[in-house]
Amino acid sequence: MTKISIIIPVYNVEKYLRECLNSIINQTYTNWEAICINDGSPDNSLEILKEYAQKDERFIIIDKENGGVSAARNDALKRVTGEYITLVDPDDYIDPNTFEIIIKAAQENSDAELICFGAKILDERNSTPEEYERLRSWYHCKLSGKYALSERIFANLPGVSWIKLFKTNIIKENNILFKPYKFNEDVLFNTEYLNYTNYIYFVKQDLYTYRFRYGSALDNYAPKKNILSSYPLLIEQFINLYNYFDEKGRLLIFNKVFFRAWKNRIIHGINPEFEDKSFYISYLKEFIAILNENYDWGEEVELMKKGRFDKILQLNMPKMNLGNKLISIKTYSVPEPLLEINFLGLKIKTHYQRFFAVKNSDEKHKMFNILGIKFKFNTKSSLDEKFKNFIQKIFFVKNQNFHKVVNICGLKLKFKQQVDPNEILNLLVNIQNNTHRKVNMGTARLIKIAQVHQKTFLPHKNSNQGKTVFVCGAGPTLNWFEKSKKDAKYLALNRSFLRDNITYDYAFTNDRAGLDDYWKEFIEYEREHCTKFIGDLPLGNEYQIPNQLVLEANALRYYTNIRLFNSEFTLDIDSEPIGNFNTVALQAMQFALYTNPKTIYLAGIDNTPFGHFVGKDFDDKSRCNKERTETVKVISSQFIKLKEFAQNAYPNTRIISINPVGLRGLFEDVYTRSYLEANPEIAAELGENVKIFEEDEV
Repeated sequence: MTKISIIIPVYNVEKYLRECLNSIINQTYTNWEAICINDGSPDNSLEILKEYAQKDERFIIIDKENGGVSAARNDALKRVTGEYITLVDPDDYIDPNTFEIIIKAAQENSDAELICFGAKILDERNSTPEEYERLRSWYHCKLSGKYALSERIFANLPGVSWIKLFKTNIIKENNILFKPYKFNEDVLFNTEYLNYTNYIYFVKQDLYTYRFRYGSALDNYAPKKNILSSYPLLIEQFINLYNYFDEKGRLLIFNKVFFRAWKNRIIHGINPEFEDKSFYISYLKEFIAILNENYDWGEEVELMKKGRFDKILQLNMPKMNLGNKLISIKTYSVPEPLLEINFLGLKIKTHYQRFFAVKNSDEKHKMFNILGIKFKFNTKSSLDEKFKNFIQKIFFVKNQNFHKVVNICGLKLKFKQQVDPNEILNLLVNIQNNTHRKVNMGTARLIKIAQVHQKTFLPHKNSNQGKTVFVCGAGPTLNWFEKSKKDAKYLALNRSFLRDNITYDYAFTNDRAGLDDYWKEFIEYEREHCTKFIGDLPLGNEYQIPNQLVLEANALRYYTNIRLFNSEFTLDIDSEPIGNFNTVALQAMQFALYTNPKTIYLAGIDNTPFGHFVGKDFDDKSRCNKERTETVKVISSQFIKLKEFAQNAYPNTRIISINPVGLRGLFEDVYTRSYLEANPEIAAELGENVKIFEEDEV
């Protein structure tokens, strides 16, 4: 019977200790030892421990001078004899079947080096409903089953060492200990342990009860509350951890899996109300100075390297500060461009658009607001030369040495900028009502996206003219499709590239969460020089795919529009973000059409009523006529719009569905013989109207 060791560090908790120990002694799983370390408690905690040790020899007592929770836990680690280790804090308690459940999970998933479960919250602080819900959501186990270690999994893993089951041999063989800090010691321990982890298993049950009370480390040592002492320690912790992974030759793993969460911890540890911003900047410079230049550490690090600390939201510092305490004007970069005017103590903070903005007045007019003066123009002929000349008088950009000079109504601004002024001007004056060109993001973002997309998509324009393209999803009907022997191009969606019997020419993915589970395979996939595309949210979004992953995969990046479902299909994907319908199929279809093929076949595109694709758990009941009809209705806003777009923009391209499920009746439908043989009820339903997919027709 597998033995489990429980570590309980005890200090001054006589009020709660019995409830904790009773929850251990009442476990349904009996092969355990509880190592209780009395860390110099001044109350009666030691006497209570001795009382329980007399009643049950499975309680092992260590009495020591006060040295902190990390030292106490490390002393216990030297004494453990179980194959697994878990920790319980002495003011908390666990459900009676906790050990039974987590040991069973460990035995059934032996390749998972870490077992995680959830916690309930016992609130003794009279928290607001919002505070309580935030805490409850964080400790509640939202995942279930086994996951490969990834950046997403680590970011969503509570940093505490309790609600986890560790393998003893990993801890002892690698000498993993708790660091002597007053805060974050659990996170450091977990990060080092996870360095030796491939898989994590989540038990979706809240088996632990966490007592949320005053006097915690969060109250006493949090960097936001104890700025001068704790924030420098946070930077010290990161540097030590970085050096640990560097010495182990594991910087790539640190970059891919752990860095983003630690970077966020450092940035969110900033108290935006603290006036001395130079204090934080000095430590942030230490933070970025240690980072290896050969890795992509993300946009925020790049901003810090350029000295653009005003772009770090948590710092809340002005980009420009003119004047004094009585009369001043400040401009802020984040969270949105703002102006703050201070006149004799009266402060006004407003969005920059109150000073300069362009808005639609009605269907035919555009309204310019420049320093409070409003100009209304008829946009029927937006490229009219007189209008263009007028715009150039009130707004222009000129080169001056290595700088750009922007003139807005006589107010000249000088700055370094790698943007062609003609591109800025054209975006301002080209205000026609163009269905496929809606400027709803900042000018700089649009220009950056255009630069990326010209490299990504322009070489493929009309590249499949007169040919056939198969777009293959990961739905179950792909199992009844075999690659045609005729000359055609094959495009994989997300994980469908893993299918062995099809060699793909293109692979599209924008499954940010799912990609964590198969990124190694995606990086290694080089069959017949497949062109890989990785989709990303618009520039500036926090949830970006790291450049390092794109580079290692030898892939091309593309950007999507920020709007979901209500987006529009894009004709000129070489210069615009791709219309985003929250599904890679509709993004990839815009590319497939852009290559201008004669025919596009859809295989494995099995839609649920929510517009996504189903995998191995496809519900056979959805094949009935009523439910299938409802499915088509629900997804009509997406795929019917695709059909309309294709008919208008690419009238010579046929779109054909192979073994359609949710898409039946939308495009031309064909069926493979093997699919009909495996689904005789569908063959009977279709009768003589069925059209068989023949390879010779491709």
